Amino acid sequence: MKLVAVRILIVDDDRAVRESLRRSLSFNGYSVALAEDGVEALARTAVPLRVAGNDAWVELRRQVVAAQRKSDLRRAEDPVDAVVCAYVALYAQHCPAGVTVYGDFATGYIVTPSLPPNLIHR
Repeated sequence: MKLVAVRILIVDDDRAVRESLRRSLSFNGYSVALAEDGVEALARTAVPLRVAGNDAWVELRRQVVAAQRKSDLRRAEDPVDAVVCAYVALYAQHCPAGVTVYGDFATGYIVTPSLPPNLIHR
């Protein structure tokens, strides 16, 4: 059985959680990188998405942080979903073996990044 080197990116806004997971995974032989939030994480991936400096993204994040009601968050949902979908499409283009496709073109399909085989529970 050929072992595949796995690099794990831990994303959590709680530093203690990030550090605890890093220690545990490093101890078990994994290469670990840390990120405080999703935007930072996407910029550090093999197929990077760099939106942190984009004025529209900065404004969208400001609106989410300032949201007081669910309706405020719903206004941000579609633009965030569009960014995530664009990233998954970019990732699929650059790493086709790293995605799983469910469904088909005629009836609709979902493209999602695949889990590394050694992280899937059997």
